[in-house]
Amino acid sequence: MGHAIFGRRLCGVTSRRHKGCRMSAPTDNPLDRLCRLARLRPPTTGRDELERRLKAVVSAFADLREVDTGGVVDATPPPGRLRADEPGPVLTVEEALANSANKAADCFLVPRVVEG
Repeated sequence: MGHAIFGRRLCGVTSRRHKGCRMSAPTDNPLDRLCRLARLRPPTTGRDELERRLKAVVSAFADLREVDTGGVVDATPPPGRLRADEPGPVLTVEEALANSANKAADCFLVPRVVEG
């Protein structure tokens, strides 16, 4: 079974979107805050590992603040200067599915991401 980005479970965290869950009280703990914002309920076991991994991600983004971007040219086009949205070449079904890991009857097969 593949990993679903919006699935009920991802990396040991369970979704809080089902009925009967209450939001946790506000806290200064970054993991608790993230879980509250994302409506996730972390498991009681492995919490230290999740906190360690979250701190590593936050630290990596903090390191990006130190990068000198003074000489980087802004690649955002000015308003109104976007290219025209015109149709281009169309892929055949075979071309579109060529790199798909799972396919059937000319369709992509993906893990279920919506409950029900």
